[in-house]
Amino acid sequence: MDTNDDYAEKKEQDKNDKYSFHLDFINHLSNREKSGWKASQTNFTTRVRGSLHINQFLTRLESLGVKNKKTREAIRNRTVQKTFSMSDMILQFLFYRTKLQDRMDTSNPTHRNRQ
Repeated sequence: MDTNDDYAEKKEQDKNDKYSFHLDFINHLSNREKSGWKASQTNFTTRVRGSLHINQFLTRLESLGVKNKKTREAIRNRTVQKTFSMSDMILQFLFYRTKLQDRMDTSNPTHRNRQ
């Protein structure tokens, strides 16, 4: 879970491992065709609770060409906000699903007899 101190590092390695074949393949084709293109991978990891490594996130945005500091901060803030919104939506769904399941269990006599 994302409460571990090394969560971001583990996720980073997972993503690198997961997509390394694709990256190697793209670069292989580029070299074979002498296109001059070189593909690289930039990972962005946002934790479930909305936290992220701020400096790492901002540095990676800059490496993608987002040079304006205020723009990078706005993107970071929006990313955290959207992550919180998504987490909230998931929690609400689970809450209502649990309430609905509880109602179904108490209203259906066959469910009560199974316990």
